[in-house]
Amino acid sequence: MILGGNRGSLMVEAAVVYPILIVLIAGMISWGADHYNKVHEDVMQKLDIREQSMIDGTMDKREAEWIRGLDAVEEVLL
Repeated sequence: MILGGNRGSLMVEAAVVYPILIVLIAGMISWGADHYNKVHEDVMQKLDIREQSMIDGTMDKREAEWIRGLDAVEEVLL
């Protein structure tokens, strides 16, 4: 009961406020899932590049720095 009060305000609350809150929460969940998927795909792509560079022996200084940063993030997450 957000608005409180008499019976009429409860009907307005049920008809207007709750559906808006539900749509906002669903939108935030959807956005979060999309953002997670994009970040996950980006990280996986960079990991594939890392593996290929290590196999080929073509890793440059920038890639090595990126890998050290990724390893540091991985340690924090684990």
